[in-house]
Amino acid sequence: MNKIILVLFCGVFALSSCKTQDLISPVASTLPTAIGTTNVPAVVVASLSKNFPTATNTTWNQTSPTSFMATFKQNNAGKVATFQNTGAFLKVGDVIDPATLPTAIIDYLKANYAGYTIVQADAKFTKDGLIVIGYETLITVGTTQYELEFDATGKFTKLETPDGHDEGAGIAQTALLPAITTYLGANYVGYVFKEAESKMSLGVVTGYKVEIVQNNVKYNILFDAVGTFVSVNTGGKGGDNHGGNEQGNGQNGNDVVIAQTDLPAIVGTYLTTNFAGYVFVGAVVEKNTAGTVLGYEVKFTLAGKSYETEFDATGKFLKLN
Repeated sequence: MNKIILVLFCGVFALSSCKTQDLISPVASTLPTAIGTTNVPAVVVASLSKNFPTATNTTWNQTSPTSFMATFKQNNAGKVATFQNTGAFLKVGDVIDPATLPTAIIDYLKANYAGYTIVQADAKFTKDGLIVIGYETLITVGTTQYELEFDATGKFTKLETPDGHDEGAGIAQTALLPAITTYLGANYVGYVFKEAESKMSLGVVTGYKVEIVQNNVKYNILFDAVGTFVSVNTGGKGGDNHGGNEQGNGQNGNDVVIAQTDLPAIVGTYLTTNFAGYVFVGAVVEKNTAGTVLGYEVKFTLAGKSYETEFDATGKFLKLN
């Protein structure tokens, strides 16, 4: 087995279609070297120690103005974890030998990124660590970096932003295209906006998904890149399928969409303290069949990235998704 590549770089990810090398038009960036621990916020270093107390041989890279990536050993295995500059833990993966990647991934890279170099390969596993559910590859073409995600079979699924989130970004209601707002007002009178996000393919916006509630029914509505209606599905309590290919959001029927002002004060305080400048996108309160509050989920954007946080019934922070 070849030596595992542990070197990490950071750069600006491609934001345009890359079917062939001639079509790649990313925002280029010179690849920086690793940074010392003294240049990493103390809260981030503390978060690494808290989440991975047995980590050794740690090196750091800053992958965006608000994100840091740690490469380390744990139980003799190579790991890579990403953290927000507030200390929030974002994701972790197992570093693997690029030679073990499925052939489909290598074929995709050769076809779409001529002259690429694999900097790192990660495998994502089920919680028990027994079954591979996907792969991530960090590659460079010249001085430009790309991070691509694939499913367990090696099929390309998406490009990723430096902090591991899908390029599709959360969108505030006030930022929706006028065509979408007009359509919703005409066809769902009295609706309550829940959340919206862009859908992207190889860095290009291909459409939008908007989730709303009307008369206690949740609707997942798809629009194309210019805001023209495509399809709609209902999801959650009382929903009947209205056609289209997008599945419902899979939320429990007892989840209730709430306004930002309905969140416990402790939740708002936590978000303001740890995600200064965030833009609220949507929230739900989770209840059991007896109506007892179980917790809260809040979705928001920060610096163009989408996040989802979970809190318990008292408003105590649980995790960042």
